Amino acid sequence: MSVAVLDSVSAGRLVAFVEIRLDSEAPVRWVSERRLGIGTDGGDGGFLALGASPGHLDDAAAGAAIDASFAAFFPDSKNYVTWQQCVVRSTGAQVDGVLFSTGWGDGCYPAYLGQSAGGDVVSVVLFGGVLPWNLSGLPGEAPPADEVGP
Repeated sequence: MSVAVLDSVSAGRLVAFVEIRLDSEAPVRWVSERRLGIGTDGGDGGFLALGASPGHLDDAAAGAAIDASFAAFFPDSKNYVTWQQCVVRSTGAQVDGVLFSTGWGDGCYPAYLGQSAGGDVVSVVLFGGVLPWNLSGLPGEAPPADEVGP
C-alpha cells in the first residue's frame, strides 16, 4: 500500500491518492472503475479487506471495531477538526484496512484499476485529485484525461 500526501502551505496536508497493490507486478495502464469510487459528506474514505469486515462479528464486537478505528482517526475526540491523514489497521503482519481523509474533503472521488500487460488487475487507486496524475509517480500509462479527477 502507498499513500501520497500533498503538504500545501495554503491548503494543509491533503491525501493525493491511496494505492493498494494486489500483486508484485507493476501496472502498465489504468482504467476507471466507477463502482469503487467514494462519495463522502464527511471527507473520509477507506478500504477494508473482505475477511476483516465487522459484518461477520456480533453487534457489540462490530461496534467496538468501528469505535477503535474512529478513535485512531480522530485522536482528540473533543475536536473533530484535528484528524490523522491516514490510519492503517493490521492483524498480525498483514494490513487489512485503511481509513484516510479524501482529497479536498467532501465530494466524489474516482477509483482506478491498474492492469498488468496481460490484463490482470494488480493495483487499486483512489485518486484525491489534488495533483495532476502525471505528477503522482504511479507507474504505467495514465487513464484518459477525461476520466481523471474528482
